[in-house]
Amino acid sequence: MLARPWHNGAVRHPALHPPSPWIQGPRYDLLFFGGALALGLLAVLGVLVLGLPPAIALWFWIVGFDGPHMAAAYSRTYLDRDMWRTRRPLLLGVLVAFATGPAFLALNALTRSQAPFALYLGLMAIYGYHHIVRQHWGFCALYASRGAGDPAARGREARIDKLVLHAGCWIPYVHFLASHPSCRAALGLGAPLRPETWFFRALGVLFAGLLVVYLVRARARVFGVKDAYLLGTVAFHGGAYFLVARFEPVFPGAKGPDQEFMLLSVMVALFHATQYVAIVWAHNARRYGAADDARIHGLARVVSGSPARYAAWVLGFSVVLYFPLACATGVYPVFHALAGRELGPFVSVNQVALAVFWGIALHHYWLDERIWKIGRDTGTRAALLGPSA
Repeated sequence: MLARPWHNGAVRHPALHPPSPWIQGPRYDLLFFGGALALGLLAVLGVLVLGLPPAIALWFWIVGFDGPHMAAAYSRTYLDRDMWRTRRPLLLGVLVAFATGPAFLALNALTRSQAPFALYLGLMAIYGYHHIVRQHWGFCALYASRGAGDPAARGREARIDKLVLHAGCWIPYVHFLASHPSCRAALGLGAPLRPETWFFRALGVLFAGLLVVYLVRARARVFGVKDAYLLGTVAFHGGAYFLVARFEPVFPGAKGPDQEFMLLSVMVALFHATQYVAIVWAHNARRYGAADDARIHGLARVVSGSPARYAAWVLGFSVVLYFPLACATGVYPVFHALAGRELGPFVSVNQVALAVFWGIALHHYWLDERIWKIGRDTGTRAALLGPSA
């Protein structure tokens, strides 16, 4: 169970007991938040160096982490009776996300073309990356909030941190989109032109300069946990899209972006999903920890009653619902069902499953953007930072 250092009955004097720089504690943060980064790197090591079949890494991520991180979000929203009482419009409103994919499939039929749904999938991939970067910024902001110092100085520092984190994650991604042959073909750019090489080099120089300047600036003051997290995250994404992308596709005979960029998806999303499952558990263990909260929070309190129950919920959701749906999309190797079954000349059963699959993702993005507002939600703030934060 999680330690509760902010609730021990003692009065803590801020001058004698400065705030901890950790969100949950050094062991927990290093194991789950830092370990999430290591897990992404291990996936690359396993596939590129040790010869692990990329399909094994893919399904390990989908079943063990991607599905569970969706279920983790539901554990503190749709399973929480109090959320239904206080935020019912949100819980019902974001369900419209499930209509977006089918709407683009309807455009397929109307235009007698596959282009609308292909556009939808491309936009969702970019939005998904935006969601990942937002989560990393959320962690940076949480770590920054643990620090002390002049509020005005912290505000200036936060603006610099946000710029470096976002630029540091997006520069490699833009380089990947503009330089990888499969991405260029999808965007209609053709083979790289000689003048474009200067653009690619400029992106690399800008990225490296960003890291150096931030590191020098951070070392001029106290180099803290937040700085280590930010630099590690930016370096990780630089390694993914500047270096690992060069090896894609790693799956023999890859067809479509889901197979062509399999290793990149596993690497980046393992980092993201592992952190998410861990931060939701940290939130739930505190928010639903009181013995009398079962009447208030319902199933959220039940599934968060112990690490075993929480693991059973997130893994059970993934195995029973998420895994079969992923198989039904037909875009992943080894496990693919319903291939070749058409609902019309421009809509297949696999596409309908893929629309639902991405509908879950989009629903997660919209929901997630609204439930972690620690400045507005005192319950979430207390669960992550303590009641006095």
